[in-house]
Amino acid sequence: MFQKVKTFLAKNNREQWLFFVLFTFTLFLQCCLFHWLAFNSILISSLWKNPLAFWAFYLPKISISLFIASFVFLFKRQVWTIVFSALLNVWIMAELMYFRANRIFLDAHSFSLISNMDGFWSSVPMYMYASDFLLLIPTALLIVGVIFLKTKKRNIISTFIIFALAILLNIGGCLATRYVYDVLYQLPHDKNYFNPFSDKGVGDLFGFTSLEYVKNTSVIHAFIYDCKKLIQMPFESTTYTITDDDKVQLKPFINTYTLNVKPNRNLILIIVESLETWAVRPDIMPNLCEFMNEHNVLWAQQVTSQTKGGTSSDGQLIFNTGLLPIQHGAVCKRYPHHTFPSLSDIYDNAALVQPGDLSVWNQKYMSDSYHIDTNYLSPQSLDHVTFNILDSVYTQHPYCMAITMATHSPFIACSKYTPLDLPTGMPENMANYLRCMHYSDSCWGNFLKKVDTDSILQNATICFMGDHIIFDPNMRSTFATYCAENNLDYDVNNAHTAIITYSPNIDEKHIIKDKAYQMDAYPTILHLIGCENYYWKGLGVNLLDSVGRSNRPITEQDAYILSDKLIRANYFNLLTQ
Repeated sequence: MFQKVKTFLAKNNREQWLFFVLFTFTLFLQCCLFHWLAFNSILISSLWKNPLAFWAFYLPKISISLFIASFVFLFKRQVWTIVFSALLNVWIMAELMYFRANRIFLDAHSFSLISNMDGFWSSVPMYMYASDFLLLIPTALLIVGVIFLKTKKRNIISTFIIFALAILLNIGGCLATRYVYDVLYQLPHDKNYFNPFSDKGVGDLFGFTSLEYVKNTSVIHAFIYDCKKLIQMPFESTTYTITDDDKVQLKPFINTYTLNVKPNRNLILIIVESLETWAVRPDIMPNLCEFMNEHNVLWAQQVTSQTKGGTSSDGQLIFNTGLLPIQHGAVCKRYPHHTFPSLSDIYDNAALVQPGDLSVWNQKYMSDSYHIDTNYLSPQSLDHVTFNILDSVYTQHPYCMAITMATHSPFIACSKYTPLDLPTGMPENMANYLRCMHYSDSCWGNFLKKVDTDSILQNATICFMGDHIIFDPNMRSTFATYCAENNLDYDVNNAHTAIITYSPNIDEKHIIKDKAYQMDAYPTILHLIGCENYYWKGLGVNLLDSVGRSNRPITEQDAYILSDKLIRANYFNLLTQ
């Protein structure tokens, strides 16, 4: 038998077969390295604990590696494999950095957001780790292979045989995945078979998000799928038609449309860039903490960040409209001219204090869609300028929304403006983040002190809200290890943001430690400004209503799906005609 194999290899260019094995291995290694760098796991222990889950995980990664490597038999020169491997390195690095920043992976729509990075490219290196350069090892191995393993002829038959094997292995992995999720996890599905190279495979089968799709196939599957979607996008419909079933689901969230909605209080909404709950402490944010101690406020401490690919712009969408982000891409880029319900629509005159310029997150057009009448621009990242502008604006506009920027990653622009003393040896990102939070807090200190003396502020609803969380699990692990070794009490693993609200309508302190959502901010504010009869109630619940918090009318996942439909259908334009 061995002699027959040896003879076959000799006749069919042994060097070419060795290079095929090498290329398959390097592709498989990149898939595994990616999964390790993203999730800190490659499921080795499942081989003996849950063999079916093990093969469901590994077979798609093996099969896609075989599929790509099978093409080496079509070429005499294999330099193209180095180019492919290098491009895959770039793709994986981009996926990792995007995932660490946004907790989702790239999709075809993400590329439309590249123009929004102007002025923010300095934040990219923060999400690149030294361990990421392990991805260069497979490409280096390929270079060695190209140099020493000279191929002599083409072998088309081998390509077809391996291609067929790759398809069968991938189907086997997908069927194993189906069994794991159907039988072990008892999740419903409505498809029996799919071609993993022509659609989103397990993502379509089980309704997976991009994160779960990449987990259950491979980063190369995602690359193929996203390239396909980029080609298809110009020809696909971006709209949706609301069905009768959708209208039934909508009933708990819709009031009769009327223009006779009058707020009984001014509203000031301050969206704090990257605010995480564990940073809200007296030594870091003394002004805000003192204000919360001395006034009746609502403080929701465990708020789940619900932003997606639109990050900060999604935060503004959630707080101002009570809707959730769309499933793919960012609302501000895909639907900037749609009609939205909004807090600013309720007021006769609404203003936005915007850092930078109106090109960021397409704010120029989104301000019109949100019914914001006036935009005031503040130099990027300088929160003390933002609050100086706000001091002169809130007296002229009953609704003001201000966006801070000092705590935008990589937390270096404003860390120099604070004398905050921190322990030596603290991880650089953690220390700079806390310094920037301290700086932001100092910028709104005078504004908060005026609440006790200024008649407008005394009678206004004032909200501080984090637009999203910022640190990925690997960073949190580094921070937690440092804190444990130095006996520091920073709760860095508390991956939540906060909703902190003052209003004369809050008659006692409400510290909510139960799980809450960013979508709860909108209905809570409607209650506090006396506008619960506004035609759109929002998908969340009033956080001051303990009964409502425990009896939500819709799950978070269903809220995402419904919101996506409403935005794509431009439903509120039809509703308000």
